[in-house]
Amino acid sequence: MNPPQQYRTYLSVEGDDRSNIDVDKITRIFACATMWHETPEEMMEFLKSIFRMDEDQAAHRIVKQYLQYPIEGYYEWETHIFFDDAFWRKSADDNDPELNTYVKDLIATLGEAANEVHKTTVRIRPPIIYSTPYGGRLVWTLPGKTKVIAHLKDKAKIRAKKRWSQVMYMYYLLGHKIVDNDEYDETRVANRSKNTFLLALDGDIDFQPDAVHLLIQYMKKNDNLGAACGRIHPVGSGAMAWYQIFEYAVGHWMQKATEHVIGCVLCSPGCFSLFRAGALMDHNVMARYTTRATEARHYVQYDQGEDRWLCTLLLQRGYRVEYSAASDAYTHCPEGFNEFYNQRRRWMPSTMANILDLLEDSDHIKEVNDDISTPYIWYQMILMVGTVIGPGTIFLMLVGAFVTVFNMSQYSALWCNVAPILLYVLVSLTCESKTQLLVAAILSAGYGLVMMMVFIGVAMQINEDGILAPSSLFFFLMMGEYIIAALVHPKEFYCLKYGVIYLMTVPSMYMLLVIYSVFNMNNVSWGTREVTVAPKAVPGEPKKPEKKKASMVVETLHKVRDFFMSCSSDPKHLLMINDSLMAIREKVDHIDQKVLDLETITLDPDAERPRKSTWKSGTTMLEGTKPSKMSVHSRPSALRKKSTLDKHGGIYPNSSLVDEESDDDDSLDTLSDDLQNNNWLYSDELIRGHVTFLEKKEELFWKKLLDAYLHPVEDDKEKVARDLKDLRDRMAMSFFFINIIFVVVVFLLTIKKEILHLQWPFNPKVNFTYSSALNVNEIIIQKTYLELEPIGFVFLIFFFLLMGIQFFGMLVHRFGTFSQIMANTDVEFGKTKIENMTEDELLRRDPLKTFKKLIKLKGVNGDDEKEEDVDAHVSRRKTVADLAKNKDKKRAIINDLDSAFQARMAKIRNGEETDVAVPRKTLQAIHRRRSTVMNIRKSQLRPFNPNAFRSFPENIPQDNSSIVYQYDNPTFDGTVDESNG
Repeated sequence: MNPPQQYRTYLSVEGDDRSNIDVDKITRIFACATMWHETPEEMMEFLKSIFRMDEDQAAHRIVKQYLQYPIEGYYEWETHIFFDDAFWRKSADDNDPELNTYVKDLIATLGEAANEVHKTTVRIRPPIIYSTPYGGRLVWTLPGKTKVIAHLKDKAKIRAKKRWSQVMYMYYLLGHKIVDNDEYDETRVANRSKNTFLLALDGDIDFQPDAVHLLIQYMKKNDNLGAACGRIHPVGSGAMAWYQIFEYAVGHWMQKATEHVIGCVLCSPGCFSLFRAGALMDHNVMARYTTRATEARHYVQYDQGEDRWLCTLLLQRGYRVEYSAASDAYTHCPEGFNEFYNQRRRWMPSTMANILDLLEDSDHIKEVNDDISTPYIWYQMILMVGTVIGPGTIFLMLVGAFVTVFNMSQYSALWCNVAPILLYVLVSLTCESKTQLLVAAILSAGYGLVMMMVFIGVAMQINEDGILAPSSLFFFLMMGEYIIAALVHPKEFYCLKYGVIYLMTVPSMYMLLVIYSVFNMNNVSWGTREVTVAPKAVPGEPKKPEKKKASMVVETLHKVRDFFMSCSSDPKHLLMINDSLMAIREKVDHIDQKVLDLETITLDPDAERPRKSTWKSGTTMLEGTKPSKMSVHSRPSALRKKSTLDKHGGIYPNSSLVDEESDDDDSLDTLSDDLQNNNWLYSDELIRGHVTFLEKKEELFWKKLLDAYLHPVEDDKEKVARDLKDLRDRMAMSFFFINIIFVVVVFLLTIKKEILHLQWPFNPKVNFTYSSALNVNEIIIQKTYLELEPIGFVFLIFFFLLMGIQFFGMLVHRFGTFSQIMANTDVEFGKTKIENMTEDELLRRDPLKTFKKLIKLKGVNGDDEKEEDVDAHVSRRKTVADLAKNKDKKRAIINDLDSAFQARMAKIRNGEETDVAVPRKTLQAIHRRRSTVMNIRKSQLRPFNPNAFRSFPENIPQDNSSIVYQYDNPTFDGTVDESNG
């Protein structure tokens, strides 16, 4: 027998017995959210989703560990937040930045989100705080023991924007944690990468655990699947939000479903998408994704549409991208006109650039990707052509509507519609973006009124030409397709009512917005980014004399002096004075302690240098003179506890510690710099946290990654602006040239329709003429067929074809979604009753649902209503009696799900009443299963033999801190009582 294994088994607590499980095949999900300037309300929705995932993962883990039950869909979870522009500087040369208000909002919102999800007051342990080469890091441990790790990016140390945050977490979570892990050989790396997934999220996303499980099912079903996305629902109020609700619905119902069925989804949105680690780690995916934009087209394709470009790279490597309509996620959408236009100004050019890239490389993609076929490429080409000539098509529709409604001539209607377009083009060429948006908003309102007239014109045209006329057929088929699509999406049928808003805004969204996007293609910013550095002084202006800032002690004494002068002789004021003096004394003591610490580290050459201890993986730790305990310099606050320097590399803690001497003293200098130049570590929001430092190996990794890909760069702004303007001019010229040719040709053919036309064979107009010429009574029947211009007829055929393909794709995809929903639905009809079920049947029934009741925090501390009392009649509630009963009880407050589970199970074993409604027979089955597990475990343990360790002294840890238990966590000190199992 291997002594170290025996030692760990004998001392393990509620051990996670993975000896018979291939740990590398366990599903591991890293949720990676990118944040920037989200509001507290948006952060709340995101954090509530994370707390729900934390609770769900805890239920999976506890079922698996407590019952040793093979639960389907077990996974491990860790949340990472990558915060852009997390710091604010007073000046450009300020080396001691402060946390910005958005980070402070995140810290404040975390506890509120916990209370919202658990429906009770929850205390989240203060974060562990790191100073990192890219800025900083905050690590929280949630009630379910999953971690939330906020990476605070300093714009002066690392590149900003979303794509570089994605590069950051790909190389950290996949490169550093998997590929560079010395414990993994090639086989383990391959298995880990296959079963590790990155869930890309936005900072305002709202989702349920089931949505993630559905995406995981897609991944497990097809190893060639590189990414999967869910159904995104926009959330907001107002006309712009209503428009987007219908737009998103039609886009998912028709376009995404069709792409999924006949080929691959081209864009898996970064707000809620699951990526396979192995696919991202393939050649020319992650590596190419780090490409810095050097050409004008790169700025549009790479930085404006990073999500679509990443999916394009996956497709070019042969991976598939799919869409799950049952996986719902909700995101805040732009509610203002300007915000919406700026968002689409980024999306539209990048979408076209990536599709062009796909079409140009279609021959190679068809070779390497089995899901991309020639008909699918043709389908995308038709869509591209329709997108390009879309403004011209809408323009011709408006001309025809003016002719029908106002009885205008073709030329008059043409000039009436040319005038506003020419005006907007001139504004786009000569005015700033704000003016363009203002004019676009005014024209959009006018076009909304025009579209109401168009509806009337369409009705008149249908009445005149009949329902079999081309325009009538197109209208009825389009409306019928939308209605049927809504019917087969019953939960989203409400979206159909916003179709009126969608139709009213067609000229704005498909004509004005396209013009705005084309003429502002040279603007590659993401909008109005707040200044993270105080404004510089204007050259030539006289500088105002700055007062020399007094020290903290002097400044505080001045405040006390002013307080003395302003207060009276009232005893209350004297008590306030005394409190202020005590606070001053405490601050002075803290400052003295901080200075003493700095002098001990850096100034006293005769002082005993702290001894170093390193993790096997390279973590450098500072130790004091006592060999048994590690020490770190305490924060200058009485509220800051001393913390040990622990490894926080993720969800897989290292289990052994060795002492070794090192000659590298750089970490001491780094520590001194951190204490001097990172006062944000001691901000009010983090006053109760614990400051630690990165392990040496990880710090070196970040420094190398920054040097290779992420170091801040200053582009040649003049050259970039000039290149982007040239690109804008070329694209605008090509775009208008194509649309003008299309409009002129179709318009002239419409004018000369009697010369060159095609006859529509259906529903001709019949005219009866009675003639009595030459004393012969005759009835002359004359049929008049509708005349169509050839080009318009060809494009009408293409539109009909597209609608047919998308309708077919939607129906096929709905059948697949229905199959997935039914496979995940537990149908109770025809099942055995609970009282007739065996123990195994009870456990298989729905263990997660039962354990989620047993682990919930609400009610476990005795300060909440019982589950059965929540909806009870007011006459039967015992709220006041319960308060009186519990008023004198003093107990430790439970703030984690494991402890809540232990407390309830202890009550159940003791026959006490619990606050959850679980069938007694189910509880008995759980208890019997647990007893069986414990008996098996005890029978497998061999008697402890101390002599077995004497021949292996190097395997015996010298310090209790090196033993890793199942529930060890620096921010969590609850453990499972094995004796109560």
